Amino acid sequence: MNKNIRWLLFTVITGILLANAHSLRPIFWVSWLAVIAFIYLSFKNLPHKAALLGLIAGFISSLSLFLYLLQLSNITVALLLTALRSLQYALFAYLFSQAFKHLNKYLLLLFVPALAAAVDLIMILFSPHGSGGSMAYSQMDFSPMVQLARFGGVPFIVFGLFLMGSLVAVLLIEKHLGLVVGLVVLVGLMFLNGQASGNVQEPTLRLNVMATDRFESSDADWDEVWSYYRETIESSENSYDIFILAEKLFELNEEDVGILLDEIQVLAKKVDAAVLIGVDEVHADAAYNRAYFVTADEVYSYDKIHMIPGYEDHFEVGSEPLVIDFRGHKIGVAICKDMDFPDTIRAYGDAEVDLMLEPAWDFYDDDWFHSRMAVMRGIENGFYIARSARRGLLNVSNPLGEIIVESSSTSDEMGMISAAVAPAFERTVYTRFGYLFGYLAVFIVVVGVLVIYKERINSNA
Repeated sequence: MNKNIRWLLFTVITGILLANAHSLRPIFWVSWLAVIAFIYLSFKNLPHKAALLGLIAGFISSLSLFLYLLQLSNITVALLLTALRSLQYALFAYLFSQAFKHLNKYLLLLFVPALAAAVDLIMILFSPHGSGGSMAYSQMDFSPMVQLARFGGVPFIVFGLFLMGSLVAVLLIEKHLGLVVGLVVLVGLMFLNGQASGNVQEPTLRLNVMATDRFESSDADWDEVWSYYRETIESSENSYDIFILAEKLFELNEEDVGILLDEIQVLAKKVDAAVLIGVDEVHADAAYNRAYFVTADEVYSYDKIHMIPGYEDHFEVGSEPLVIDFRGHKIGVAICKDMDFPDTIRAYGDAEVDLMLEPAWDFYDDDWFHSRMAVMRGIENGFYIARSARRGLLNVSNPLGEIIVESSSTSDEMGMISAAVAPAFERTVYTRFGYLFGYLAVFIVVVGVLVIYKERINSNA
């Protein structure tokens, strides 16, 4: 078989593996194979050929999300994001190939993962979808890898993934004993990192998370929807401290807000609990995607900060986090897509929140993926998360990303889970220093590119 044909077939397989890494339900170890195969492909080919093969692999990798992107946006946006993903992998392949040719092995093994982490950071900072494009979420089922988020956020996970891939790829090419030792040490450190365990304490808060897809639209009559939720809460056999409901349960005009909140306060007093509810609130001059945290004595409100482009452009954008002192705990509230943005949620880490509550509304297909993005925010910042999603998953997770309890909202009946937890804030390196590691990765990339440029000039001379 012709050598170019073999590399083309290898590229197609690599693209399929990468498609898993960027899918809505990735398999973590397949993502390892994808990264190893892509780096190996880049190292074994000259820069311009590697860039072409990277473009093809990147295009194939983007196809797993194309229909989902159409659901979220339109054909223009879907094609644009597909093109950007293709160009990203073309850039990776070109620079990886140049690095293999011109850098010593130590700098190479830093440059390759640093480039991946730096690009991940740039996407997080500038994408309207926050961290949604990060490969880090492909590792959510592998605890040792995701614990890296406690130190440097999702870019650090990407760094770890590509560092492992670089070690294996160089080992396959050069079969160096020192690389074997390095790989064994890296894997050992990851598994030790994954052995961290939170302190087991007596539960201090009892949570009830509920959602149903019985009412498909937020335009449903609010009286009918609220009555269904109220009756479910009133009929609860156990006592709870907080009932967490989903996002935009119904549309509510300005005149009816007071009526609803009065009814919730009466209910909160009756069941001796707080109620978190998300509503689509329409005023004469503005609309709000709003959540209310209601106790027998107080009403707190929070406006969603990050909207889904094209879907929620009519809502006023919120700006302030909501932190509530409730029964000896600091409780934070964020809505759905807000959890896609690490910087937004890091503010709750700065406030030393114990528990984040998230009303959400997903798209069925992305239920696992979007819920794990929220779980990642808890790992990064060291707090518990309770999430209630329409058309998605209901779950409670701890600061290590372990799912305590989980169920689905996809039946016509009320989906419901409960958990007794002892949430306690655990300050992480990421909470304290943010993307310091990400900016260090950018610095390593700049140094690597300068060295490559210098070496190319010297070799041409």
